[in-house]
Amino acid sequence: MPRCGLELKTPRRADDGPPVEGDDAGDGFTIHAARERDRRLVEAQKLEAMGRLASSVAHEVNTPLQYIGSHLRFLRSACSRLGCATTSALEGEALVARMLVALDECAEGVESAQTMVLAMRQLAHGQAVVMGPVDLNQVTRKAVTLVQPLAHGICDLSVSLGDRPPIVRGHAGALQHAVLNLLTNAFDAVQERSGERRIMIRTQTDVPDGVIEVEDTGPGIPVELLERVFEPFFTTKIVGKGSGQGLPVTRAIVERHAGSIALTSEPGSGARARIRVPLANA
Repeated sequence: MPRCGLELKTPRRADDGPPVEGDDAGDGFTIHAARERDRRLVEAQKLEAMGRLASSVAHEVNTPLQYIGSHLRFLRSACSRLGCATTSALEGEALVARMLVALDECAEGVESAQTMVLAMRQLAHGQAVVMGPVDLNQVTRKAVTLVQPLAHGICDLSVSLGDRPPIVRGHAGALQHAVLNLLTNAFDAVQERSGERRIMIRTQTDVPDGVIEVEDTGPGIPVELLERVFEPFFTTKIVGKGSGQGLPVTRAIVERHAGSIALTSEPGSGARARIRVPLANA
């Protein structure tokens, strides 16, 4: 369905390098200080995002730990019963079958908790790392893993990953941070309205770029505010809900990857954010 709302784009920008001809050499310290300020801002906003997720992630990790503990107690009891002379062969066979099921569920629980912890750990990695090939499908999976506990029971979260994984050159943790910011913004938006609450995230390869798109069915963004959402500390959320740093940090991360971000919205019809990052082999 065509959208006729206002669209705001940020320009592509190559990674910051040494001053080019015409730069004021005396600005070196100022440039360094600005980069250090931006780095600290990204780290502070990341801590904010992680703090918000901590409770739900802890719950998601605790749930498998609880049934793993229950299964282990059962397995200990079952081992004792198998060694009992009064246990018949038929009872022993049924007990072994239950033990195998319990072991399978323990393994699934460990995998679930490990997936959550690894996604959180990757988000926590610092920015000062070597760039390399990054699969945007994998980045999206890990971001969704972290935000799913927030969305559970509140909105539908659908994921559509491109058949051809978009491989870009970048830092997986930083890109995951950017996608997570878009998802949490969408989550906040859909809670502001009744009726259908949906968040859709998609990836695709659109040569020469890899694309990640997050769309929501929230109330949308008024035209007069759409141009301000990338301003640091600007927020339409209630006090205590957000610092106004999510989108500015997301844009900074994307631009550091020589990419661009575009935001499209119609008041009353939700919003759509699209990240484009150059493909590694483009």
